Amino acid sequence: MVRIKPLLVVFALLLAPTAQAAQILLAPIYPGAVADQTARDERYAFFFTRDPIEKVRAWYQTHGFKLGDGSDSRSPGYGLCGRTVPLDTVNKCYSKVLLGQSATAHYLKDMTDAYSAGLVIQAKEREPERAPEKPQSTGNAELDKMMAAQAAAEAQMQAQADGMAAELGMKPGELEAMNKMSDLFEGLKDGTLPPYNHPRSDLIRIAKQYQYLDTAEYPQSPDGKQGYDRWLLAKDKAAFAGAGDHWSQWLGFLKDLDAHAYRTRIIIAVDPKSWGRKL
Repeated sequence: MVRIKPLLVVFALLLAPTAQAAQILLAPIYPGAVADQTARDERYAFFFTRDPIEKVRAWYQTHGFKLGDGSDSRSPGYGLCGRTVPLDTVNKCYSKVLLGQSATAHYLKDMTDAYSAGLVIQAKEREPERAPEKPQSTGNAELDKMMAAQAAAEAQMQAQADGMAAELGMKPGELEAMNKMSDLFEGLKDGTLPPYNHPRSDLIRIAKQYQYLDTAEYPQSPDGKQGYDRWLLAKDKAAFAGAGDHWSQWLGFLKDLDAHAYRTRIIIAVDPKSWGRKL
């Protein structure tokens, strides 16, 4: 098997015959990845895949791209991985600089700062749930007493919730699933109520089926002004107005959103010598 040397080899993608030479990408395109045709940036090409980020990382590493871990980089200014993500979400990210500033600076005629061209793969993940920790002593007896009382109250509330779930005939974990479903649906539609008038089994089923949508990666909207998810949320908002649980509207909305949802976002730098060209 021939080993690819990423700093010596560039990869060109020609999608259609053209008189103008195509963009030259500095890394290969992940197999089966879908190009974001609405994203407009001559410096980078954007792709999406439904494969998990660890599988994508492993594929690039077998092709000679050793990607560094930049996960949980929340600030947009934090290197190649930096971007803003929602609360309670981790920015899972791996990246590698392929061309340093010295190699790109003379191409940046109208920019004050040179950027580092590279390969970036990103995915959003929920922060892992942690078991409640036993309060540690602060050295202040009064404060320790308050913290212990708070922990005891939280444990009592959990016991009451478990008892209520048992009285309603819920199986272990179903109440938690219902709560997560409520958060998911209200988060997706900015306060629109979930379809509570349907059997609990139906609600839990669709919640589990679509629970990843609020952390999925989305291409640009048809107008290229925002992400497809935010565009669809705004476009379909009127359909959820008025009384009723809007079951059919929910199913249609989730199916549409799911069709445009991906697990992993891939950003590949374009060789500066081919800026201004088309893929």
